[in-house]
Amino acid sequence: MREQLGQVSDKLEKLAPEQIDKSVTLHIYGGNNVIAAAAHNINQAGRDVIIAGDTASLAKALIDFGAKKKDAELIIDALEQDGSDGKPSLGKKTIGVVKTIAGKIVSTGKQISVSAATSVITQMILQYLGSSSGIAV
Repeated sequence: MREQLGQVSDKLEKLAPEQIDKSVTLHIYGGNNVIAAAAHNINQAGRDVIIAGDTASLAKALIDFGAKKKDAELIIDALEQDGSDGKPSLGKKTIGVVKTIAGKIVSTGKQISVSAATSVITQMILQYLGSSSGIAV
């Protein structure tokens, strides 16, 4: 490729695309890799894995969604207070806290409505509680 560049005064745009394609070496290491030739728009969606009964994974998902660490802890505390026999539950206290935190998340400029944010947080909680109706977020 260096020899070819010398022929076109180091201006890559003067090389034929086929020549460049033959000369490019890709090194791809783990993580989220996107390879697209001639793509104009690429959307990537990630998701947090919420493990049933694991408060750390719930807290991480909530924080990644936009909740403050303290607010994620409030949701976890509310789940415990709504529960019985040491088993967390989605009750009135948790629903109230979720609505408040959803409003806070929306007020930070996140492009989502309060009802949609409330729904996403509720689905996270359902996954945490082991509900099969939880969605990937």
